[in-house]
Amino acid sequence: MELNKDETETAENIVIIKIKPQKYDDKTIDKIEIDLDKITGKVMLDAEREFALGRNINTGILQTNIAFAAIVASKISNVDIDFLKAMPGKKFSEVIVSVQGFLM
Repeated sequence: MELNKDETETAENIVIIKIKPQKYDDKTIDKIEIDLDKITGKVMLDAEREFALGRNINTGILQTNIAFAAIVASKISNVDIDFLKAMPGKKFSEVIVSVQGFLM
C-alpha cells in the first residue's frame, strides 16, 4: 500500500482513509476502510432502496449522488451512516469520491 500526503492509503480496490480517532458505539474508529470489491449488485440495490426510503431526491445519475454513495460506503465499510455523515467534510468527500469513482 502507498500512503498519499493526505493520509489515504490505496491498494487495488481498497481505500483506507485515516481519521482522527473518535469514539462511536463503544469503539474507537481511526480509519475508514472502503473495500470496493465488496460492492455487489445486492449492495447497490439495497442502497437504492434505502436511498428511496430516506426521501432523498435523485437529480440525475444515481451513482453520482452523494447520499447514495454514502449509503454504499456504509454498507461496504461496516461503519454506520450516521458516523459517516458526522465526519469532517474533507474526509467525508474522500469516502464519497472513492465510491463514486469506482461506480462510474
